[in-house]
Amino acid sequence: MSLLYVFFRDLRYITDVMLQALFWLSPVVYNWKTVPEAFSNLYYINPVAIYIIVSQELLTSTQGFNQLPYLGLAVFYTAILAGVAF
Repeated sequence: MSLLYVFFRDLRYITDVMLQALFWLSPVVYNWKTVPEAFSNLYYINPVAIYIIVSQELLTSTQGFNQLPYLGLAVFYTAILAGVAF
């Protein structure tokens, strides 16, 4: 990223806006169950939202954790991030 910042000075501001949007589109400050059904499929694309949903379900669920697809997506995203990082 730092190499791109040298040539594209506005990339810093675009990155800031994208990170801000990622924060507000992730269910950090609201419950993910309040999202309309039409937009719920978009949550599976957001890798940060998957980790937050899994964490919320593990901490607040009284019926036990029965959201195996979410856990599978979290493991999948973790494997991709690990592959990119290393």
